[in-house]
Amino acid sequence: MRGTADFVWPGQVLPARKALTCPRLPARPTAHERAAPVLEAVRASCLLDPEIARIWDQISADRLDRSRTSARRFLAKAGERARFNAEQTALTLWSLTGPELYTAHASAGRTADQYERWLADVLLSALWAKP
Repeated sequence: MRGTADFVWPGQVLPARKALTCPRLPARPTAHERAAPVLEAVRASCLLDPEIARIWDQISADRLDRSRTSARRFLAKAGERARFNAEQTALTLWSLTGPELYTAHASAGRTADQYERWLADVLLSALWAKP
């Protein structure tokens, strides 16, 4: 997934979308393909071990911090065209970019490229105010 810093606004070319349509080398797995199975294993192990639960809580908190940074960048560009305030935008980003969502798409037979295209569409739809 490309960061929200790659987003540009209606009427302009969307570099993230252009990059998402470029073929990916099969030997180079995406961050989602590499990280999701590990993160899912950590999440699934939380009930078994309090230390793993603390690790998962930290991973989740770190993701939320990165989502807040992305939200601020998005809002700086979007201005009044943004649908939500900073915290709502951050929570939307955090919720929609969790490893569970990628894992669900992959288990349904979707490729990482298909997931990234879908996610870009969903994020743009969710974060932009309707004209």
